[in-house]
Amino acid sequence: MTLLSRVEALTGPEEALPLNAWSEDDGDVLWWCWTGTDWLGEAPYVGSPLDLGIGYPIVVDGQTFGPVYLGGWPGYHTHWTRLPPMPAVLRAKEGT
Repeated sequence: MTLLSRVEALTGPEEALPLNAWSEDDGDVLWWCWTGTDWLGEAPYVGSPLDLGIGYPIVVDGQTFGPVYLGGWPGYHTHWTRLPPMPAVLRAKEGT
């Protein structure tokens, strides 16, 4: 059983908050996409709407444009939940 499933068993699932409830103070969170009737069914995006991705310059006929950012905020996520807490410190097992 995962930590998140144990927490949910005790408290119920965390309520997802809408995009406009997020602020920079919330930092990185888990982002979900609500389709209007159900969750999209994909793994959540981890990060924030401020994520730019990696910037790449575009060169056309010797002229440089950009940077163009790839791999950042997807932009279609509608709701968020906080990240679960870090797991407990691992204890060394005998023989490892």
